[in-house]
Amino acid sequence: MSMDQQKQKLGRNATIIWLGGGAILFFYDGGISNLISLESLVFLFAGMFVAAIVVGGVSLWLLKKQARYLMKKYGDPTTEAGKNAKILGGYIFNGIHYLLCVLFLLWSYNSFYWNAKRSTPRLFLKGHVRRLPASAPSLTDESRLTPATLS
Repeated sequence: MSMDQQKQKLGRNATIIWLGGGAILFFYDGGISNLISLESLVFLFAGMFVAAIVVGGVSLWLLKKQARYLMKKYGDPTTEAGKNAKILGGYIFNGIHYLLCVLFLLWSYNSFYWNAKRSTPRLFLKGHVRRLPASAPSLTDESRLTPATLS
């Protein structure tokens, strides 16, 4: 596979994970109405280019680094040890590439949306999600702190 084909493949994988994972995150966070909004479309459309460039570029750099290391250590890739190292290195690289794609998506989504949308804390109890009522006392509510409650 040529280097241009490898670049296209890495960028395509990052774009597919960005669009699919981003749609799942928007749907999970606010339902179908959140998925079909202007901010989600802008986030998904602009982000797919950024993800392809950033994650694809980092992955391509890692691929070149890995290829140099394997060539230095095993030399000829046609030997049995070279073939096994190439196969194992490919699996490891693919795992790292997909992990980078997902981590970049989660980091970006968290930076833009999760912190702004969580007005009330969530409690996860036995697999069910329950929201605390707005009248629930806050741990950071300083008006409730009195000398009697501090002792």
